[in-house]
Amino acid sequence: MSSSNKQINFIPYLDQNYEDIQRECLEKKILFIDTKFTPEQAFIINNDIEKKNIIWQRPYDVTNTPKFFINTPHRRDPGQGELSDCWFIVAIANITLHQQIFERVVPLNQTFDKQNGYTGLFHFHFWQYGLWYDVVIDDYLPFYKKTIQPWCSWNRQEPNEFWVALIEKAYAKLNGGYRNLIGGAPIEAFTDLTAGIEQRFKLNETIKEHKQFFNFLIDSLKHSCLMACSINPKIDGSNLEEIKSNGLVVGHSYSITAARYLQFKKNLLSMIRLRNPWANDIEWIGAWHDRDIRWNDLDLDEKRRMSWQDSEDGEFWMTFQDFFTEFDILEICHLSPDTFNEELHLNISSQQILSPVNNEIITSSVIKNHQTSIRMSIPTCLVTNYLPIQHKIWSCLLFEGQWIKNISSGGRCITTCEHGCNFWKNPQYKIETNTTDKTIKCAIIISLMQKYNRFKSIDNPIDRYDYIQARIYKIKTDNSTHSLRSYSHHIDTKKIYENDDLEYVGYTGSYINRREVTLYLRVPPGKYLIIPSTYEPNHDGHFLLRIFLEENYSKTQLPIQFHSSLNLNEQLTRLTISTPVNSSVKSISIKNNFLNYLYQTMFKIKRKEHHHIILTLGQMQTDVKRYKAVQMLMDQIFKVLNSSRIALTSAGFVPSVSSFPTEESVREHPDVATMLNILALVYRDQSKFKEASALLNDALAIREKTLGPDHPAVAATLNNLAVLYGKRNKFKEAEPLCKRALEIREKCLGTSHPDVAKQLNNLALLCQNQGKYDEVETYYKRAIDIYTKSLGIDDPNVAKTKNNLASAYLKQQKYKEAEQLYKDVLTRAHEKEFGQDSSITTTTTTTSTSGGTYDAQGGWYKTIRADTPTVTTTLKNLSLLYRRQGRYEAADTLENCASRARKDPQAIIQALNIIKQNNNPS
Repeated sequence: MSSSNKQINFIPYLDQNYEDIQRECLEKKILFIDTKFTPEQAFIINNDIEKKNIIWQRPYDVTNTPKFFINTPHRRDPGQGELSDCWFIVAIANITLHQQIFERVVPLNQTFDKQNGYTGLFHFHFWQYGLWYDVVIDDYLPFYKKTIQPWCSWNRQEPNEFWVALIEKAYAKLNGGYRNLIGGAPIEAFTDLTAGIEQRFKLNETIKEHKQFFNFLIDSLKHSCLMACSINPKIDGSNLEEIKSNGLVVGHSYSITAARYLQFKKNLLSMIRLRNPWANDIEWIGAWHDRDIRWNDLDLDEKRRMSWQDSEDGEFWMTFQDFFTEFDILEICHLSPDTFNEELHLNISSQQILSPVNNEIITSSVIKNHQTSIRMSIPTCLVTNYLPIQHKIWSCLLFEGQWIKNISSGGRCITTCEHGCNFWKNPQYKIETNTTDKTIKCAIIISLMQKYNRFKSIDNPIDRYDYIQARIYKIKTDNSTHSLRSYSHHIDTKKIYENDDLEYVGYTGSYINRREVTLYLRVPPGKYLIIPSTYEPNHDGHFLLRIFLEENYSKTQLPIQFHSSLNLNEQLTRLTISTPVNSSVKSISIKNNFLNYLYQTMFKIKRKEHHHIILTLGQMQTDVKRYKAVQMLMDQIFKVLNSSRIALTSAGFVPSVSSFPTEESVREHPDVATMLNILALVYRDQSKFKEASALLNDALAIREKTLGPDHPAVAATLNNLAVLYGKRNKFKEAEPLCKRALEIREKCLGTSHPDVAKQLNNLALLCQNQGKYDEVETYYKRAIDIYTKSLGIDDPNVAKTKNNLASAYLKQQKYKEAEQLYKDVLTRAHEKEFGQDSSITTTTTTTSTSGGTYDAQGGWYKTIRADTPTVTTTLKNLSLLYRRQGRYEAADTLENCASRARKDPQAIIQALNIIKQNNNPS
């Protein structure tokens, strides 16, 4: 949360490690091409006319002197392009005002200097739902073909500076494409750039006293808070993007870059500085605009202090009174809980209300033809005594949760339902506040954030977000002694709390369709329950719940803790909901319900089902990369497994020795090794190689002892270790592990088993990274032979391995051999459709002269349209080969074909002609 520099574990997004890619590009003297974010993936817009007018080029293609930075990054650098993402441009303009924040997001050691490490590779850091990611991109950017002007955002004052365009591309990649950036609120981008907490205010010009609120803004800006504001359009959107007579744009986001007092003649004015991300002459033309004669009455020093200049750059000053009159919405991103409403102590006798409404308003991000409105609600904000910000110690808990249809998505609780609804099925979180002085209230900030919504395939951004809300209740009576500090080790003995157990305390406001909702409150010491919910029941969705708890009276600061929203009981219940339970085992008390269930599910069901539970649990978590949740869950499983025999015996159960594992057998049980393997893969994907290596070695020892040294499961662990070493570039250490795994599989499965071919593929890759190309060729050819004989020539693994071998040839510049393999794959796909008597080039010739024969035969393109990713991959690889040889037109044609083959049969015809034309490469 702090803006100060500290060590952050930046996770490589999409497993693309910046240092590894940079090293490879420098060694091979090549420019990086991002295959995980191609122009076709990035430029996801529906306007086909605009697509045809766009060309993707590197900065060196349009200027001889591209620069990452020309001068020190400045708030005036970002200028909005053709995309309706003013909300993001506002955010990156704001972070230039805060050096530490900016340097965390934008690594400074990046360059276009060809003599100093330029490889066409750049990277940026973003926060997403509790984790920081390192996002790498290549520097291909969209330009208009005719004018060679950027389609994307850029610096209009310094057109050869490209950090603005590149960070926009990286953020688009993080969100699934440029199209997913259309429409948004600045506060979303603020949060993704800082991991901060959002706060929104609805301004009201009828409030007469603004001084306290203005002081609050000044203090917040001093503490690096980021701010933006906007004017609401009409409900029907009819005046969207309208430029008012005073120069302000309706439905458009503005940065707030400064707030200061100005002594003007005998008056002390409250002044606020704003910036239009369009970075042009569309500015405020009311009092104190850039050319207002009032500026002539200020001396030069005062003008410098205000950073005033008469330029058409979108930035301007106005009085705070005019600001309140003209603008409707103020958004603040707090980098620390210290600035979030802490200074707004409630004093009933003198409270002021900033328009306490929960009705919907519309804001938008618009430019040219991309008009997109976003409907949202603004919660009540009480503004009272603004006291100086005091730094305190805070605890921060992060809970990853999920609303699951028919399980944990209970929806709202209607006031007329008398609590007969499903509201109590929603996830529940219990916390405890403690202070040394029981008469003093403790500050709590609750933040509920929806996840992954920008990836939704929608036509209108208004539909991205569900209507959400978080409520907090005080637990009336609870004899358990678990506090906030012990939550991560606490398995609640009570399955669910309901209305009679609780006393309502507060909520985040009416259900609203925003990404994040927040609540600040002060509560006396006690136990509290937080329930996040959606308005409609049975809506699937992921969320992040953040809880900031004031630790003003603690001597030490607690580290941030990350939890899964589902405790072990809930996880196992959901995964084994259809598993039959042994009815002969009866519960003795409510406190033993969980142990009863654990005993029945983990040790009484069939062995196969038991194994499935463990695997599903791990795979379910790793699929969505919930690293910390997996770690906590696995830790709980280990502890429960090791102590369950004693606990069950104490509760009155006497399980037979044969049906219940002993403490020693639990520790060295094969399924424990399975869980260790799963957790190790999670650590590996986090680049925590040391922890992953320790877990895999433990798993290997358990499997060798319990299953024997030549068991296939031992080979699987050896292979995982080899892959881990490979990721660390320890290829020599990895190779003997891989070879031993190969020997075990050959011994257990035979020399012609598909798993042997898979192991050969891995071994070939390790040798390839060491330059042992003779061995590489041997291993790949053997794998191809095994796959062909055991699975058939049309099995996808045959084509994949041929592609791997061709890649090895490509690295050796054996272009002829590589091209032949690629054509073998394409020819086989063609023959599968047409038969072996029809060569690929013959059909191409026929097709190019007569569409009738092509249509009569059905067309090779039908195979691709049906779904053949292997063919698409091969076309891309072949295009790369042609690009290496300098055949750029052929390469572009094949890439185009690969990207739109399933939609445009003409692309296949073009590809076949290119293959024919290049049959005899020079």
